[in-house]
Amino acid sequence: MHDNFGLTFALIMCPISSIFVILGLFFLLRDGNKKRCRYLLKGTVIEMLKCRDSSGQRLWKPRFCYTFNDIDYKVETPYSSSNKRFQVGDEVEIYIDEKHPEVFWIPSEAKLKKLMGIIFILVGSLNFMAGVAAGILL
Repeated sequence: MHDNFGLTFALIMCPISSIFVILGLFFLLRDGNKKRCRYLLKGTVIEMLKCRDSSGQRLWKPRFCYTFNDIDYKVETPYSSSNKRFQVGDEVEIYIDEKHPEVFWIPSEAKLKKLMGIIFILVGSLNFMAGVAAGILL
């Protein structure tokens, strides 16, 4: 009975851990709009939007405003976090695509994406090791 449990646990954990590692690599390796966005300008945090994740935890998502060719653009980052990374009025560096000024890349937000990638890879690696250990020991 123990042999079957360990093997079953290992067979479940290994694919799950692979998904975490793949997602982590995706976050680390994908530059988003970095290659397209070369024009640097200053943006301002105009609002911290409240949202909730699937478990109901409160999250914060900054909304930025910047001006290009006398047109104001208001954009939201796709990243949210449980802490307020910005305060309303904070200035940030924003890179935009001059041909499509609504397309942006924010270096400080890219750091959060890289951190998420590292966390996903660590969780996936630990799950993989737990699955292998269970397969060997149980």
